[in-house]
Amino acid sequence: MDCQNIRKLIPTYLDQELDNEQTAMVKDHTSKCVACQKELNQYQKSWDMLDHLQEIEPDPHYMSRFWTKVSEEKPWYETILDNIRTGLFANKLIPALAVSCFLFVMSFTVFQRYQSANMDQQILELSKEDYDVVSTLELVENLDIIEDIDLIEELDIIDSLDTTDNLQSELKNIRKRLYHV
Repeated sequence: MDCQNIRKLIPTYLDQELDNEQTAMVKDHTSKCVACQKELNQYQKSWDMLDHLQEIEPDPHYMSRFWTKVSEEKPWYETILDNIRTGLFANKLIPALAVSCFLFVMSFTVFQRYQSANMDQQILELSKEDYDVVSTLELVENLDIIEDIDLIEELDIIDSLDTTDNLQSELKNIRKRLYHV
């Protein structure tokens, strides 16, 4: 047997719970292997030291007190939840939360008004040309939509044409405008 298996058998060997064949293997191996013999001696010293200890009998009511205390204890998560509940609903915390929410809403409102007033002031300071650019900015942002409207109108014109000659000339005009835009 190898050392790892023998080391697993040493505590059982010291308790004399091995069969004769295993006992003989442990004795034979420990007589040849210094490391396992050292391990056996350390276990033996521990057992000998435990033999010298006096047995102490617990108080007769110890077990009942222990299990009563265990049954009264709450799990850790219930303790945390109870602390949160009592902390949130404390008489001093609710007004503090209300005041902080009120202050947050007020500061947000003031900031929005300040920003709006600042924007209005900047628009008033613009020159006539810059003001025209800013006022038409929304149209520029929606230029794609406006171009699509023009294309739809042109397609309606094509549908209303009667002759193929006119149709071909209109298609050429539309293509020219689309590629030049």
